[in-house]
Amino acid sequence: MQQFDIIIIGKTPAGIAAAVENAQAGKKTLIVDYANSSTITLHAAKKSIQILSNLSKEKDPPKDTFTKVQLQIQQDYIQESKRLEEEKNLYIIKDSVQFISPTQISIGCDIFTAKKFIIALESILEIPAINGLDTISYLTFQNFFLQKSIPQSIIFIGCGAITLELSEVLARLGCQVIILEQKENIFTDPRIQKNIQTKLKDAGIKLITGATITHVEPECITYKKQDSQYTVKAKKIMIADNYIPDIEQLNLKKANIEYTKQEITINEYLQTSQKNIFAVGCTKNSINSAYASIIEGYLAIWNIKFPWLKRKSDSHCLPQAIVEDWEYAFCGLDEIQALHKFGKNLKIYELTNFLPDTEHESLMKIFCYKGYIVGAWCLGNHANSIIDLLYFMHTMKIPLKKIRHTLQEFPLIGETLYTLTRTARKKIKLHKLLVNFFRKKSRLKV
Repeated sequence: MQQFDIIIIGKTPAGIAAAVENAQAGKKTLIVDYANSSTITLHAAKKSIQILSNLSKEKDPPKDTFTKVQLQIQQDYIQESKRLEEEKNLYIIKDSVQFISPTQISIGCDIFTAKKFIIALESILEIPAINGLDTISYLTFQNFFLQKSIPQSIIFIGCGAITLELSEVLARLGCQVIILEQKENIFTDPRIQKNIQTKLKDAGIKLITGATITHVEPECITYKKQDSQYTVKAKKIMIADNYIPDIEQLNLKKANIEYTKQEITINEYLQTSQKNIFAVGCTKNSINSAYASIIEGYLAIWNIKFPWLKRKSDSHCLPQAIVEDWEYAFCGLDEIQALHKFGKNLKIYELTNFLPDTEHESLMKIFCYKGYIVGAWCLGNHANSIIDLLYFMHTMKIPLKKIRHTLQEFPLIGETLYTLTRTARKKIKLHKLLVNFFRKKSRLKV
């Protein structure tokens, strides 16, 4: 039986970040890498899309694009493994793992113990219940980049941020792309959806929303939309949504951890029902981004080191972006969530056509409560940079009016944000004047 200070289950970005942080503090740390080596993990798939995107933008994209992507991912994996091997106090075991108690796990035939655990899992595909799906060979993010060449045509089942980015890349490489999405509205604001659908159409991508798939055959999908039935065909079919944490194999019942098929139950400090065991990226609504999971990994280590100064998880507010030939980024609460939480006290500031893009309109909304940003989204060039700034103000609790003191890289953006804050300040001043006026009036009556 081997004893460790912390055992981390999952060699994910969150698990690696937490392990390195803990090992560098002089604590004996173990990472259990249980991922299936025959597939590409979801995090590696996202990195693969970035590499493929860069290759697709070359004047003469190479024909062996997938081979180049696979080689790059392998090189990154080797470099990362070497870096981890050089860390003192850090040990890595690649094998299956199960809990046998809240303080013990079994790896192969060996038993390992620790006072604290962090579960940092990879995501796996939850197979949707679609008639005929079990009779065909379909792609997922785990096996997509193991193909030999770019497919001539492809149908994506499900539309998420990764799907949108990958579809743009494939379209540039000459692949015909169709996206089927069951939801009618993918975004909370219909103007975002209208703009993105226009941009996808310009790229030769067909996005069909409100589509209920009724039957799947090899190279063919039948779906219903508004009581009418349609058929679409493509060489490849890919399930691009519906990913959940890979928790079934861990035998969580032995550790007295509450969970469902789709997620591990955690509190705002990332603790499971067993308080010595933390979980990151293990809920169905977890943000599928390496950055978000790394932040959670660091937070879990902080809460383990300093239990009297525990910090709450704010990962749902982290900025996210879809960056291709166009940009869409957001952070914090969306409009529906913000209205539900703050009601009439929520202030909404909106800007249109504020960026130098003659082909498409630019849009931005900022949601504020008592002068502080609680959420925002932006569509257009440099959307990512703008949202990064607004997220920084949100996390540092800087009021929106202070943005007028910042210097922006692009003068037009700086001028736009300055105009926005002036409008916000005028509204706040007018509100205060009216409140003071009616207060004085009520006192005089008394």
